[in-house]
Order: sequence, then C-alpha cells, then structure tokens
Amino acid sequence: MNRRRAGVAMLVLLALVLVAGSQARLLAHPLEEDAGRRLLYLPNGRFLQVASLGYPTFVADMIYLWSIQFYGGYSDRMDRFAYLEHVYGQVIARLDPRYVDPYLVGALIMVIEKKDVEGALKLLDQGMAANPKDWLMPYEAGFWAYDTAHDFDRAADYFRRTMEIPGAPASTRRLHAGMLNKKGDKATSLLLWSEILAEAGEDRVRATAANHVHDLQIDVDLGRLNDLAARFQARAGRPPRGTEELVTAGLLPGVPLDSDGRPYVFDPVTGEARSTSPFRLRRR
Repeated sequence: MNRRRAGVAMLVLLALVLVAGSQARLLAHPLEEDAGRRLLYLPNGRFLQVASLGYPTFVADMIYLWSIQFYGGYSDRMDRFAYLEHVYGQVIARLDPRYVDPYLVGALIMVIEKKDVEGALKLLDQGMAANPKDWLMPYEAGFWAYDTAHDFDRAADYFRRTMEIPGAPASTRRLHAGMLNKKGDKATSLLLWSEILAEAGEDRVRATAANHVHDLQIDVDLGRLNDLAARFQARAGRPPRGTEELVTAGLLPGVPLDSDGRPYVFDPVTGEARSTSPFRLRRR
C-alpha cells in the first residue's frame, strides 16, 4: 500500500513538473521564429502514457486542467493557439481517448479564440471515432458546421449521425431536416418534416412542423412545375398559361393545389410557376 501511495505521489510530482515546465516554455516561445522550426515542448501522448506509471487518465486530467488555465487566462500572445491541436489532439486524446470534455472544450477554443472551425471539426471527428456512442460531439460539430462554417452539407451529416445515436435529443431530427432544406434537398426535408408532424406530441413541435411542411410542399411543387413548364415550352414554343395545359399535354395527371388549396399560376412573361398563398416562415 505504501509503495502504491509513493507511486501516486511521484506521478503527481511528475505531472506537475511536466505541465509547469511546458507552460513556461510555451509562453517563452518566440512569435517570430519560423513555424517549421517550432518545437512543441509538451511531450506527445504516447510518451506520457509510458511516463504516467499506469495512470494515463490521471495525467490527462492534470494536463486538461492546466490547459484550461493556460488558454483561459488573458494573454496578447496569439502564437499560443498554435499548440491547440497538439495539446488536445495529440496529448490529452492520446492519454485518454474516451475523455469527452477536452474534445468539446478544445473545439470551443479553436472556434472562438483561434477562429479555426476546420481544426475544431477535425478534433471533434477524432473524438467521435474514439467515442461512437456519444451524441454530444457530432451535435456540437453540426452546430459549428452550420453556425460558423455555413457548411450545410456537413451540418446535415453531423446531425444525421447524432440522431442515430441512442439518447440524442429529439430536436436533432428537426435540425437535420432544417439543414437538408438549407442545402437545397427540399424533397427529403419535406419527407422528414412530414414524419415529425405525424409523430409530434407537443403543440409547439406540431405547429413548427406544420409550418415547415406548408412551405416546403409549395417549394417542392414549384420546382416540379417549373421543370414541367420547361418541357412544355420546348414542345409548344411558349410557356404554359396554366396547369390545365400541362394536364392536357399529358405532363400532369391532374391540376395540383398548393398547401392552402389554391391552384398554382404561371407568370405570363417569364413562365415561372407561382403560388398565390403566402409562405408562413419567410417572405418572398
């Protein structure tokens, strides 16, 4: 028992020496030095696993706490953010790949402080690979991809992955459907919102889903009608005067109505299909 306590004490001392020495060297590192020659003084996680004397998660905790102090304190030295990926992705994650908090906090610092959303998504991807049953990391990645990178394709994929993990919040389905709409896949978005509407148990969710279904149905119909109008014009040499002409030409089985039960019309000049019903969620 005494040997065990002595080993733990030595480990604590070693961890404190490592992180304190690394902090001093990182802060003293010259900003103007060539980036290709920079030496990262905090040892790699593989080395620290050996040096941890069988307590890698404890050392990971120590370095994580140090990192919060280091990056949370005020400093006008912007070069300190050059070590973010190393500290969180190569040191802490190597010591304890299942330690979720450092992935989330590291990504937060990368986005907010370093303005590096790609680095944040890379770190979260690393965390997802090590923790496939944790829904919070793909959820956060979806938020950063949408809100900061404005990459709706990736945001939709992250939210899809989130909603497939047991325990993920129900709102993830709505976020996924919303991203599909933003990236232009309105037909799939309409399908998902229709499912959400059919299964909604709360009035608020039901009302939100109904509004999305209302608008998306019009969007999908207009896209289809414009495609058919182009085919009609290629045959007749003019745009259709109404949906009835599309039915007569065999392009439609019947006259379609919009979400409010009104017939669609075509602009007499441009031939573009229009709905006379207002959109509920946006103006045109």
